[in-house]
Amino acid sequence: MSAGYNLEQLPSPLAAIGAKPAWDADSLSLYYCDILRANIIRYDYVENKTYTCSIDGVSPIAPIVLVQGKSDEFVLGSGNKLVLIKWDGRSEKGTLIKTVGDLGESEAHVRFNDGKVDSRGRLLIGSMRLDSLGDIFDQQEGKLYRFDGKVGGKFIEQKRNISVSNGLTWVEKTGKFYYIDSARLDVKEFDVSENGDLKNEVVLYDYDKDRKGKDHLGFILDGMTSDSDGKLYITTWGGSKIIIMNPTTKTVEQEIEMPAKFVTSVTFGGPQMDELFVTTAHVDTEPAPAGSLFKITGLGVKGPKINKMILVDMATGYSVEQLPSPLVPLGEGPVWDADSQSLYYCDIMGAAILRYDYAENKTYSATIDGVSPISPIILVQGKPDEFVLGAGNKLVLVRWDGRSEKGTLIKTVGDLGKSEAHVRFNDGKVDPQGRLMIGTMRLETLGDIFDQKEGKLYRFDGKVGGKFFEQKRNISVSNGLTWIEKTGKFYYQDSAALDVKEFDVAENGDLKNEVVLYNFDKDGKGKDHVGFVCDGMTSDVEGNLYIATWGGSKLLKMNPKTKIIEQEIAIPAKQVTSASFGGPNMDELFVTTAHTNTEPAPAGALFKVTGLGVKGSKMYKMVLQQ
Repeated sequence: MSAGYNLEQLPSPLAAIGAKPAWDADSLSLYYCDILRANIIRYDYVENKTYTCSIDGVSPIAPIVLVQGKSDEFVLGSGNKLVLIKWDGRSEKGTLIKTVGDLGESEAHVRFNDGKVDSRGRLLIGSMRLDSLGDIFDQQEGKLYRFDGKVGGKFIEQKRNISVSNGLTWVEKTGKFYYIDSARLDVKEFDVSENGDLKNEVVLYDYDKDRKGKDHLGFILDGMTSDSDGKLYITTWGGSKIIIMNPTTKTVEQEIEMPAKFVTSVTFGGPQMDELFVTTAHVDTEPAPAGSLFKITGLGVKGPKINKMILVDMATGYSVEQLPSPLVPLGEGPVWDADSQSLYYCDIMGAAILRYDYAENKTYSATIDGVSPISPIILVQGKPDEFVLGAGNKLVLVRWDGRSEKGTLIKTVGDLGKSEAHVRFNDGKVDPQGRLMIGTMRLETLGDIFDQKEGKLYRFDGKVGGKFFEQKRNISVSNGLTWIEKTGKFYYQDSAALDVKEFDVAENGDLKNEVVLYNFDKDGKGKDHVGFVCDGMTSDVEGNLYIATWGGSKLLKMNPKTKIIEQEIAIPAKQVTSASFGGPNMDELFVTTAHTNTEPAPAGALFKVTGLGVKGSKMYKMVLQQ
């Protein structure tokens, strides 16, 4: 078959059994493992360099699974256990944190082999008989499981009588799941239930139609992935090739020859997800480059997003709940109203304001004619049905009963004027004295919002038709404002700066003595290297900061005294936009997210985090002088 591709050997160790590659788009890295040598390996795409580590007490290793919201933590298959480990991606040693799941003594004769995560963050993982017990194809003692995602959780059996569990992939556009048991020499297709369980198993393609076995065929099937068109990429142990199959027509469309006999697995990656990474094995005295990592370009297709596992650890003290709410394009600016026991927030690009009613567990939404875009939403003291909204470069006063689908524009409260027509308001909050601090950013329609620093931060004087007092300029995206009352400090984020700034506050509310509290970009490599930008922010009564990460799938809890990130709170949406404490006891953290770049549900939903063991700072209402 014709080539139409380029094959490159990457700088990498000759792994005994290199396998289970997983692309991390946040760090532009490929992670994989060397099963029997018990190593995990990271290929740094930017550096074109490979790093390897081992973890004491963890052997063998397969697979390696990325964890949502934890850039330096991974779930590994280690024998018949799942373990959580920490690795910085560079050191020669990683650290075992805890056991996540255990198949127990009844399954002591097997080990995990292949596993992957679906679009909902659920892990599907299979086992095989231990290599030390003889021919792994002789007995079919493996099983395929769905893990429930909780530390100490359950394995829900999907399939049994498996020799070597391998080759898992989902095709989202058809909703199908594909799977390989290597000894069967076929590819199986399943439907997927809402809870992630498999059903309606059929044989999609049988490579051993003559029933002469693997020796006659010359290879067995190993790892597998799929592209965005739904085609399957199947590696061959012993076959020196990758088979590209169309599951719709059940035909082999192409074979990619590899310079290694034992081709173990594949995954798409690279900045555009259009490069195919291939792992191989260095066994049976196969000469180099067997065991190397390879990259194939020029295939003219892209791969699907590699999903990260949602791992719920109740011992960390929190749980995340998706609340009944619309999937908004850009949820932002949450503010808790203790009087009505409601959380208000806005959908910036949808030009809507929303209210989550705590007692009803229901969300209401409204638009206001002529008011767009909207950010932020500000509560007004003494006016339970009136709100100040940022609307472009104006502040407007609106009336809404919290239930109707339409609100009413009352008047313009403040206007930055024609000289600032190229910006819009983004984030804003009210200090304990009822004074509004609010910042701007360049309009999205004018290009990359990080390209120019045309935003400013203001204190508004609180009068209808009043003045804006500039506090800071040369801002890209004004975000993340919060005050710590017991220290008198104010904290602020310009998303492009990738840091948290600390200020003292003058008697009149103005800011002074700016310092950088924490820099997320210590190496100066920018947001693509860090993997996220800082977005909204809030604080608890103990003075800790909670920083939302746009692109990071998490909130970061930071202690501003020690300048240490004390906790990462994983959220099942990539674009985490802001947070606010609320609830009857102010001990529940509400989190807004965005539904952009075709991110699947539940991106864009409103979430609630409970069990953090802290209370949030009171949310204040604006004193508006009519």
